[in-house]
Amino acid sequence: MDIGSEIRRLRIARGLTQAQLVEGLFDRSYLSQIERGYLVPPLHTIQVLAKRLDVTPNTLMPQTNHREDLRHAEMLLSKGRRNGDLECIQESWVIFYHQKCVDKMLETVLQWADIAPNSPQLLDSLSTSIAWAIANEPLPSLFWEVYIRLGNAYFSVGQFERAAWAYREIIHQCPPHDIRVRTLVNLGSALIELFEYEEAHHSFETALECCESNSRDRLAARCYHGLGVCYRQLGKWDLALCHTKKAHSLYISIDRTKYYETHHNLGTLWLDHRNLPRAKHHLAEALTFYKNGQYRTQLAQVYEEFARCAFYENDWKQAHAMCMEGLRALEEEMPCLAGRLYIWRSILYLRQGEPDHAVESIYCARSLLGNRIAEVTQHLTPDLEHQLVRDIMNLTLPMI
Repeated sequence: MDIGSEIRRLRIARGLTQAQLVEGLFDRSYLSQIERGYLVPPLHTIQVLAKRLDVTPNTLMPQTNHREDLRHAEMLLSKGRRNGDLECIQESWVIFYHQKCVDKMLETVLQWADIAPNSPQLLDSLSTSIAWAIANEPLPSLFWEVYIRLGNAYFSVGQFERAAWAYREIIHQCPPHDIRVRTLVNLGSALIELFEYEEAHHSFETALECCESNSRDRLAARCYHGLGVCYRQLGKWDLALCHTKKAHSLYISIDRTKYYETHHNLGTLWLDHRNLPRAKHHLAEALTFYKNGQYRTQLAQVYEEFARCAFYENDWKQAHAMCMEGLRALEEEMPCLAGRLYIWRSILYLRQGEPDHAVESIYCARSLLGNRIAEVTQHLTPDLEHQLVRDIMNLTLPMI
């Protein structure tokens, strides 16, 4: 009998309807899906339902042929790993979950994250695996890696606050040294997305101290890269250039994609300094690489910088064209970046004396960014004229 069937059996035996059992907890339809076997409930849900049914959580766990089911799960995991078959991986995880095999749950969910990092069910499975691991101390060897993947999964779907929360939780639990360093770097990246540049700077600096003592070039490069972004936003251009160059020199031998991303960042910094020929040189090389590699997000970001180049040259037509190229590259992905491009279009329309079109573009940005529109506008680029930022903010006020 599976867990849903056991919950249903106990509920009926106590004369409770589905609505009565979950009153004040969650929607009846959620319980219905659990009882019908469509959903595997996380540990917290099992605990609250067990309390309502006046049994221990273990009572709700299914009683099955342990050895036969584990053999089947191992076979599914092996097949899924060999063929990249997500369905096999997911089915094996569910069996390991029912059998309370925490180590195998962690191993399987890591394989799941490798195959399909953006899978809709992955976040729940990562969270449940972590909860079971914490409840079954001592912590399994794969626990910390799975916890990092939880943060990474939140990051990959744009839930940056949840990602930062997960990374902070790891750091607060005093993980092994190498896990702490990786988590500090990931936390810095999440904080940049949240515009929390001071804290991001501290996170990268702390990680870098550990990296340098261990000569870990890849992590050190990520630290220098992140520090370059932070220093730029904090108005420290010279330090931004220095740290971005350090990252650039490290990436050249270890990560070709990151090398061109820092090439791109150097172009952005020279653009801040109004050195347009030098900026265009760096940005053009990054653009070519991104086009050849089908890197749509980075491609849109470079088009944003080319729009800024045209803006500084008062070439409104070219600036609009670059914004549209960026939007086409995204293909409805990355709403935050698409929102930035619409904000740029609004700025261009204001400069052209077309306030109605500016408002239309801001409405598009608002539909993508929601209540973050004011924050994104304020951090669009450090050197944007304050009056222009205020004008854009005034356009957004009626919508916020």
